[in-house]
Amino acid sequence: MPALMPVPPETFRAILESKEWFIISEDQYNWIFVKTVDGFPIVVPRRVRLLPVDVMMHTLEEAEIKPGEFIDLLSAIGYMYPASPFLSDDQERARPN
Repeated sequence: MPALMPVPPETFRAILESKEWFIISEDQYNWIFVKTVDGFPIVVPRRVRLLPVDVMMHTLEEAEIKPGEFIDLLSAIGYMYPASPFLSDDQERARPN
């Protein structure tokens, strides 16, 4: 199984939307996605810098998206993992090349 790293909530949202999931409701903390109007909901936190891998894995399982497919979808939407997802933007810029 490919190793996943955390991604920003907005990126995860784009992945779900690319697989025809849509937001049925949202508040300042979460998006609630469904694939059909009467389908089961998937809740995705939106107020975090990066989604934890365990949250991503559970959500991908619920959405029936395999980890390998998820990585392919990341490439398809043009997402590139940063050198270190755990550094702030300032720390990332200050890293020597």
